[in-house]
Amino acid sequence: ADPDGISAYRSAGVSDMSGMQSFAFLLRVFCGGFVVLLCLVCAANIHNTVTTGFELRAREYAMLRSVGVTPKDFARMLRLESLFYGIKALCWGVPVGMAVLALEHRAISLNFYSDFQVPPEGFVLAVVLVFAVCGLSGWAARRRLARQTIVEAIHTTVL
Repeated sequence: ADPDGISAYRSAGVSDMSGMQSFAFLLRVFCGGFVVLLCLVCAANIHNTVTTGFELRAREYAMLRSVGVTPKDFARMLRLESLFYGIKALCWGVPVGMAVLALEHRAISLNFYSDFQVPPEGFVLAVVLVFAVCGLSGWAARRRLARQTIVEAIHTTVL
């Protein structure tokens, strides 16, 4: 019973806004799921790289152990190798991530004005996760290598 039709306009605006909020929520869920899936694929790739690198050199590690490298030194050597895998991954990943971020900002700024801001917490999280995955992968491979006897490791050939 509004003669001007203002209440009908308000209710249409509210329902449009509710629909936009629902769409935005749905978009965030799908984008978040995609990012999580991408991170899991990257973590599996890092794990396979570290593990395969250690297993391919099982004979060399066995020879080092046979000439007197202590288990403590052997573990330290493998920890450093895992650390170097992480550093190498970050030397490629951080610049590429910055470039992608700049390209995204450039594409968005064609339609909307915004300042370019680097999210430091995102990059810190990426660095921590890369080192965590490399460290855990190295730890798992080190445990597997330590269970092998020297003779088994020397006679084992990896195809």
